[in-house]
Amino acid sequence: MVQVLEEAVNSSYTKMDITSQATLWMTSVVFRVYILPVVSAFGLGSNIINILVFSRMGLKDGATASFLMLSVLDGATGFSGIFYSIFAIMRYLGPNRLRRTGYTLYSLTLLVLNILTLISTLCTVCIAIVRCCSVTMPFHVKSVFTVRRQLLTIMILAALTIITASYASTCYRLIKMIDPQTNITQLVLTLTPDFITQIQVVDMYRLVVLYSSFIIVNICLVILIMALKRSSNFRNKATAPVETDKEPASNVPESCATTKSKLREKQVVNISYQSFVPSNTTKIVCKNLKSRYAFGSKCP
Repeated sequence: MVQVLEEAVNSSYTKMDITSQATLWMTSVVFRVYILPVVSAFGLGSNIINILVFSRMGLKDGATASFLMLSVLDGATGFSGIFYSIFAIMRYLGPNRLRRTGYTLYSLTLLVLNILTLISTLCTVCIAIVRCCSVTMPFHVKSVFTVRRQLLTIMILAALTIITASYASTCYRLIKMIDPQTNITQLVLTLTPDFITQIQVVDMYRLVVLYSSFIIVNICLVILIMALKRSSNFRNKATAPVETDKEPASNVPESCATTKSKLREKQVVNISYQSFVPSNTTKIVCKNLKSRYAFGSKCP
């Protein structure tokens, strides 16, 4: 931290710039060291439960197979996030002899973490598209989006992400360096001269994936909301009691009670669905911010 502040003071930044840079750096350290381990452990535990549930349901249905794959990816992301936090502690708070090794492991884990995050985001988009098509074309969705086609699409997108990330990893070099103070050989991560071009290509791919995923998922959510509203209106019209001029007076209270009960059920369904929609949107936003922030991090 002292080194970062000294570099900021020696540079041409203004006083406000120095304060903002130091604040940003401290915020990132707090997030990686204290907040991220808790979130990662919670995500790992919840996705282990999801894996067990979807495994028992079987892989015959495409939706179940896709959700199982998504749970595996999210669980692996949480598992990687725990190690990412451990190496971040070694990098920022560990003794001097461990900081170089901590930075190397930290950078490699960061690469794996971002690969898993991007693949998980693409898997979420595939699930959203299939759910949307199951509403718009319910009689053809099973024949068009089969289990093999869904899994093949996810595998192709995952392979494309891995290839792009592997291209970025070629700008890193691991060299052995002897620490003059401790006389211990350590692996140090360095960058090739043309690393900027490779990082820019990967960063462009990441931005395209994340922002296009966010837009596609929100469009699918809007279509699902409209379909739910049409279905609810049709159900209300189909189940509406037929009014007759000679209806006995004794049936009026029962008819009112039935109407109130159906109105109550409709409100419960609407509230449940409206609470489900922001959770999915928030999930995509958090993935966007986390992945973008992680890729943009630099060693101070």
